[in-house]
Formats: sequence, structure tokens, C-alpha cells
Amino acid sequence: MRIEIGVDRYEYDVNPDHCPTCHHAIEPVIISSNLVERERRKGNTIEIIFRCPRRKCQYAFIAGYCQKYNHQYHMPDGDFFLKHLLPHTPEEPNIPEEVAKISPSYVLIFSQSASAEGHQLV
Repeated sequence: MRIEIGVDRYEYDVNPDHCPTCHHAIEPVIISSNLVERERRKGNTIEIIFRCPRRKCQYAFIAGYCQKYNHQYHMPDGDFFLKHLLPHTPEEPNIPEEVAKISPSYVLIFSQSASAEGHQLV
């Protein structure tokens, strides 16, 4: 994939194939992009702002792309690769209704735990 930022063109590996908010498979719409220039050894980052095309969602999210580190030259080099999608909304756990009837406190605790794990807090 290729994106133009200012007068420069950059290659990146993939567009996200799912929305981090509604969790459906999508072909996202590009809204904008940004190059974050860093020190030579840290490498640059590309941020692309996408929008979910689903009518029920339409939320924007940011895909962060980083360069691979070239050990031969001791610096980042080449194409950019997808590292993260933000914001990320954890999926709601699917808890059987029978379990919810027996132990509502279990549902609450399990849901909180799943949310923490989805936000990578554990």
C-alpha cells in the first residue's frame, strides 16, 4: 500500500481489515495521515486515520505503522508495518443466560476482567 504525506510517498503493509470499535470486517476509508519523525535510531512512525464504513458504526480510528529495524545499518529502514489500532474497544464477552441467572456477580467480574484484558491491562 502507498500513502502520500506532503510531497513524500511511503509504503506500508496493510490497511486494517476490521474495525477496533465495532469489531466487524471492513474495508476502511482513509481520512488523513501523519508522519511522526523521530531520532534516527528510533525510526519514524506513520499514523493513518481511518473511518469504519459501516452505517451503524462510522467511528474513526488511528492505525500506527512503524519501520523495521535494519541491524546492518543500525537504524530503521524501509516499509512501514502495522503495529496498533487505537482506540480499541474490547468485545463484550458472550456469557450464557443460564450463568447470568445463577451468578450475576460472576458476570460482572468476568466482564470487568475481559475488559481489562481487552485494554491490555493484564
